[in-house]
Amino acid sequence: MLEDGQPVGIITRAEVVQALSRNEAACTVTAVMKPVELRIDVTLPLDEVRQLMSDHNVRVAAVFDGAEYRGLVRLEDLAEAYPLAALRRREALPEGGTA
Repeated sequence: MLEDGQPVGIITRAEVVQALSRNEAACTVTAVMKPVELRIDVTLPLDEVRQLMSDHNVRVAAVFDGAEYRGLVRLEDLAEAYPLAALRRREALPEGGTA
């Protein structure tokens, strides 16, 4: 959720499922959303972003370029991307070769 172009809250599938499992289908987005807990700079390496998110125990972080909001990054996406990237690197190697 944005307010004046700045993220003030995030709602994820986990929060929606939790609300629905409590039979709160009519609850509002603002009742379910969580505040933005971590702001990431666009210049940070992905390894560092993943570590910061893990250290802060957050699943979603807001990405900024200075004061300008750019988007969101999900820990789940990073966790899925690393093994896929490693697989693609292995597939790109010449047969029987190394990098």
